[in-house]
Amino acid sequence: MSAEPLDVDVARLRARILWLSAKERFKQGANTVRFKRTDVARMLEIDLALPDHMEAFGGMSAVLATLPEDGRPKWDGNEFVFTDPVINREIPEESEVQEALNYWRKKTRRTQAVDYTASRTAIARARLREGYTVAQLKLAVDRMMESEFHINGGYTDTSHCWKQERIERWLSEKPVVKESPVNEIERVARETIRRRKL
Repeated sequence: MSAEPLDVDVARLRARILWLSAKERFKQGANTVRFKRTDVARMLEIDLALPDHMEAFGGMSAVLATLPEDGRPKWDGNEFVFTDPVINREIPEESEVQEALNYWRKKTRRTQAVDYTASRTAIARARLREGYTVAQLKLAVDRMMESEFHINGGYTDTSHCWKQERIERWLSEKPVVKESPVNEIERVARETIRRRKL
């Protein structure tokens, strides 16, 4: 096997790592991500001492050329600047963001004094911009509030509910079926009677 296909694959792999790193920051609410040349070289294990003709096989210029069109950053020779491709999508109405945040605050029993910090607002806005609906954000809150682990551990902030990887989890889980209070009372009574007979 010749070295060139391997080098192209190396460039693609490095480009994928760089693009996924940028996307992870977009998911956290950033609209622009900057990577310095030295940081990229360290992250992707690119030897900056290589001559230009060697760098073309998996170096900075090859990485830049293999990035996806919608993720191609600006490159000034010293810094990669990625702009979130989602930013060009329709910006959600502020009323939708507020509706989702108000629902989250109500369901998590937070007081009116709870601040809608920039990060909380950014997470809600980012998910709406990605195409999730207010109803889906509300459903994610409902499913999170069915988790005893999250409630008892205090993991009920918007980051535990609406971060990209978590919202998918909440939306894909089946709802917890809770017994009605009457059935629960009867179950406890039966269990108490059974224990007394032993």
